Formats: sequence, C-alpha cells, structure tokens
Amino acid sequence: MRFDGKWRVLVNPAAAGGRAGSRWHATAGILREIGLDFSPVFTANPGETKALALASVADGFPGLAVYGGDGTLSTVASAISELPSPPILGQIPAGSGNDWIRTLGISQRTREAAMVLLDGCTRKVDTGLCVVDGLKSLFINSAGIGFDALVLRRTLGLRKTLPLRKSGYLVSLAFSALVPPRWNAEVYADGRVLVSGEYFTLTIGVGRFSGGGMSLSPDALIDDGLLDAVTILPVGLSTIARNLSRVFDGSLMKLRQARADRAETITVIPHGEILLEMDGEYRVFPSPPESITFNTGPVLRVAAPRS
Repeated sequence: MRFDGKWRVLVNPAAAGGRAGSRWHATAGILREIGLDFSPVFTANPGETKALALASVADGFPGLAVYGGDGTLSTVASAISELPSPPILGQIPAGSGNDWIRTLGISQRTREAAMVLLDGCTRKVDTGLCVVDGLKSLFINSAGIGFDALVLRRTLGLRKTLPLRKSGYLVSLAFSALVPPRWNAEVYADGRVLVSGEYFTLTIGVGRFSGGGMSLSPDALIDDGLLDAVTILPVGLSTIARNLSRVFDGSLMKLRQARADRAETITVIPHGEILLEMDGEYRVFPSPPESITFNTGPVLRVAAPRS
C-alpha cells in the first residue's frame, strides 16, 4: 500500500530540550523544498497531542507525521491505535533518541527522513500494550524495567536542576553503574519462566533499539507479532565496563548473564520496588502493582523506506 495524500505534521517544540522548536523553521523549509504536502500544528503537552491527533483524523488527514521524539510519537500512536481505520503514521526525527525510526531503517537526517514521507511507501508494524491495575498503555518501541528506568529517572531529576541534555543521561548512567542495583521478580513469557529471583534489568522490545541507539533487544522484529523479553541477571561494575560495547553492537545476548524469550504475553510479578519506562517516558505508580503484563498491541501502518 502506498500513501498519496496530505500530511498533518504534529510539531513538539519542546522535544530534545527545546532544540526541536528552534529548528522547526529550517525543517519546514526542507519539507516545502522537497514538495511535501503538509500542514503543521503545534502541541505543548501529551494531552494536547492526543487531542490534536484525533482532531486531525476527524478533519480528514490520511497521514500523521510527528516532528518530535519517541515520546510524542508514542502518544500519537496511542491516540489512533483504536480507531477503525487509523491514518498512516510517520516521523521526522527531532528527539533525543529517535529509536523508532532507527529500528525502521530511516535516516536521522531531516531531509532523508522527510523523503520517506514523500516517497509514500508503507508497512505494517507491531505495538505493545502494558497493563497495570487494569489500565492499558501503548508503547511503540520498548519498555524497560530496572536499570534503564532508574537511569531515566535520575536523568529527569538532573535536568530539573542542571542545563544538561544528552550528557545528563551519560552522567546518570555512569553514576548508577558505580554500585549496580538489583531487583527481584518473577518473569514469565507465555507462561514459561524467564526469571525467578534477582535481576539487573529487563527490556520488553517491539523494536531493537532504545535509549538513543542501544540495542537492548537485539533480535526483536518489529513485524512478527511478538514481544522480545531480554533480561540481564545481576552484574558488577567490572562486568558492565567490559561489556558496554555489547549494548550498542548487537551482541548483548553473548553476555553470560543475558536471558531472552519471545512471546505474545510477558508477565512480571515484582517483589519489592518496581521502576518502569516506556518509549523513554518514566512511569510513576501511586502504589506498587502486584503484576505488570505486556501484550502485543494493535498493528499500525507506517511510513517506511523501500524494502
């Protein structure tokens, strides 16, 4: 299926610490230069993003493209995922991580990413659903429980007090790794035991990448109808230091402490504290949940490079 219509571009000027807003004028010039038929609208928060996405569909736009990061993209995907006929979803990268388009093989460069929208090729991709206390939340790329959620929480705390951007994540990562934390849970993949006891981190992947290029679920396929659960058992600082490159080069599963399974449903029963992030957004629980369930979610059609 090819796309040949007008794009509604949802612009999040706050993405990437506000850099997206300062770059939008130049980006809009590129879109006009290549001949993309588009109409922009600006959003200030997730609630407004969802409302604008649904209003754009009601106004007849057959395609929604996000100029922002994975968090904004995830909000738009969540808004349209339950519609009878969702519009085509696309992204012009303007966030800090941009892991979703990385998984799809789309360039991080504005012009090349915009050309994917202009070209009109599409494909179907999976999503994931996280269910906590009966409440469902959609994620398009990955969810993390444990270390990566801890690093994200500390990064967000640092950004409230210091003018840190990408370096804030690296500072939080290094600090958190000095005394590697561990959590305790039972993790099941379609009823099979993946973990029973202590672990360092757990990734539920729709796609391969998260955290700005880290391959934490290196074997995940974005269109196989399954979720990839990858957990790392407790590790020390020396193990982290020696194997850091595996997080980026796709060889994480060669780590002795790595465990993985692929399933339609991943169930986590935590014993004690639980930290969760989805698509780079940290989630806060009013009270510790008894369990967290991850299911395969609705299939969406998205703008994608020629295969």
